[in-house]
Amino acid sequence: MLQNLFSNLKSLTIKLFLGLIALSFAVWGVGDIFQGGSDPTVATIGKTDIKASQVAQTYNRELEQLRRLTNGQIDAEQARALGIVENTLQQLISKGAIDQQTKEFGMAASDKIVAKEIKKSPNFHNELGQFDKAIFQYSVGQSGMTEDSFIETVRNDIVRNQLVGALLSGSHAPTSLSQILYKHATEKRSVAFVIIGQEQVGKAPHPSASEIYDFYKENPQEFTSEPYRSASYVELRPFDFTEEIQISEETLLSEYEYQIDRFTTEPKVDINLIVFPDRDTALSAVDMINAGQDFISIGTSMTDLSEDDLDLGLVGRSALLPELADVAFNTIPGNITAPIKTDFGWNILKVNAIQNGGVEGFSEAKSIIREELATEEAIELVYELSNRLEDHLAAGRTLEEAARLLGLNVKLIPPITISGFGQNGDMVENLPPSGELLPTVFASQMGEDIPILEAEANSIYKIRVNEIFPRALLPLESVEDLVVTSWQSAWRDKKALELASQFINTATELGFNDAILQMGIDPLLVTELTRDGEGLKLNLEQQSLRFLFELPLDGISGTLRLGPEKYAVASVTQIIQNEVIDEDELEITARELNASLQTDLLTGLQTALREKYKLTVDEKVLSNLF
Repeated sequence: MLQNLFSNLKSLTIKLFLGLIALSFAVWGVGDIFQGGSDPTVATIGKTDIKASQVAQTYNRELEQLRRLTNGQIDAEQARALGIVENTLQQLISKGAIDQQTKEFGMAASDKIVAKEIKKSPNFHNELGQFDKAIFQYSVGQSGMTEDSFIETVRNDIVRNQLVGALLSGSHAPTSLSQILYKHATEKRSVAFVIIGQEQVGKAPHPSASEIYDFYKENPQEFTSEPYRSASYVELRPFDFTEEIQISEETLLSEYEYQIDRFTTEPKVDINLIVFPDRDTALSAVDMINAGQDFISIGTSMTDLSEDDLDLGLVGRSALLPELADVAFNTIPGNITAPIKTDFGWNILKVNAIQNGGVEGFSEAKSIIREELATEEAIELVYELSNRLEDHLAAGRTLEEAARLLGLNVKLIPPITISGFGQNGDMVENLPPSGELLPTVFASQMGEDIPILEAEANSIYKIRVNEIFPRALLPLESVEDLVVTSWQSAWRDKKALELASQFINTATELGFNDAILQMGIDPLLVTELTRDGEGLKLNLEQQSLRFLFELPLDGISGTLRLGPEKYAVASVTQIIQNEVIDEDELEITARELNASLQTDLLTGLQTALREKYKLTVDEKVLSNLF
């Protein structure tokens, strides 16, 4: 929330600085360090103490924003693993260091300047683009701050911005340097490639018996089986019990009456809405629309609103202001209303259609209610059965005995890999849909009491590992064909590499073109190759691509691996300098260069301030806090 609130209060430089210093995130789950009124110091920078409460509040406040942005897809453990604790602390340390320097310089921001900055923020503007104190107070409250603390935070940010802005005001790279980097980045090259693969190597021989045996022993990882496990499990799914559960007609009717609002559709109206700042403008718009001009066109031309802004679509009475609702539902579709005054201005509505509400009858709704009630009872039954199953197992019964006493079936998983393949190489069929079943089997041991696995759709699984088959070197006779194939592939790869090395030696002695003639290989020509690989027709690694741009004209590369059994040797035939400068792209290069220079300056400032004001961190307090 605070990032949103401050987004328009901070200049680019302060954003850049704070972005450089630390990523501003937070996690919840703060320890009980504040019990008894204690608020220990986590870090000290000069005369500024950073309290545990500051770290915790910043952490919690901003993680809440992160959770909203990610729909709750991050938890405390993940946040800690990402280093968010350290990043939050570093942010507060850096702010504290800058605050001390600004105080030393006597820098300050007046109330007038702070108020001006806050009022400029569109986050606090109403639909007319004006500062709205009610919106401001609500937004600050949602951020978890008081109005006074928010204003003080803005004041400090303004002062920090003044200091950082002064530092960066002259940090602009010379145009000539931007041009040099631009030309370097846009340089192109023409390259001749010699490709050496299976066609040049020829057919691989069949290995001898001793070669097969030696290759098999030297490369056991290629001929080792996957680990397999077999298991048994009891599956409890609500779906399997819902049909057996009886729900009386009386219960269904009672539930229908209780949920009647759910089956009631409120009337809705399809409307367009234009809001004007004053009555005279609204009346002028009504006259033009009544004269035949298009409602939407009038709205977009006389306000800053887009077509999408003007179209409210199909809405219920509860979605409209009370002043508008009665008028909207009492206007004949196709007509517009007279101007209506609300707190937001003068409103004109165009009613496109009115959709009547209604109540779905019991006969139509009861099948839905029955399924839901039966599912609820089935879920309860599943958990009851799982508890009784656990009780039988705890009493010493086997999984089969316990299941038989409860009228349940035990299902078998044959030897299987964690990926779901059987020993015949095919996928094992009819496995439960739970993605956690096999990982649980492979994370457990024989004889271990595996906790109940709760899976999708309230399903429950009780699992037992039956057998464990570790990785093992497969018998040579069962994989001899695979050994032969792998040996031949390795032979072709080795020969291709030898031919590529031989070509490099010949090219170094005779020249690239003469080496091509002597070896009888047709080259592949690539023209206007860019540094990012545009124009390249080969599967070349990025490192090899960079190497091509380091070669001089007519320079010869080393061996470039293109894949199994395939290599290339390259020579630069032309270096194409870009003499025509695209001003837009040059501007981008200049901005990136300036940003890099500013980053260096800000990093230097951070380091210098920490050395000047002496930083200490109490790791024990920090550890106890999170």
